[in-house]
Amino acid sequence: MSFDKRATPPRRRRFGVLGRTEAAESSQETAPSQTPPSVSEHNRSAHDREVLVAACIEVFDAIGSQALRQQLLRALADAGVSAVEVAPQTRFDPAQHKAADVLLTDDETLVGLVAETERPGFVDRGRRLRWPEVLVYQSGSGRADGA
Repeated sequence: MSFDKRATPPRRRRFGVLGRTEAAESSQETAPSQTPPSVSEHNRSAHDREVLVAACIEVFDAIGSQALRQQLLRALADAGVSAVEVAPQTRFDPAQHKAADVLLTDDETLVGLVAETERPGFVDRGRRLRWPEVLVYQSGSGRADGA
């Protein structure tokens, strides 16, 4: 096997140059473009964000740890997504709340008020993702015989 001395120096230089060239090409591919992204790239990014936000909300509902729920709420808030809790004894508003269930009460002053938020709602930069689901007080004796 013959050794060609001319092939060795270009190969070494080429590796050095390729390393820099590959890095430069790589940075050009990942660096923000000076021109605005195409509509399809923007739509894809928006879609990907929506998928991630929806997954985070689904995980929020599934986890039992309050510490993890709070951490997830902070991360969502950092991304522009706010949780919507309804304060107890707020007047139930079907335009703003979803009634998940009712609680019967003999106290007429509570009828039509929110007892508690069962599942928070979420708003993403002003766009409602989910209505807060609340328990609403309803008039009832709580007795089966109706007396």
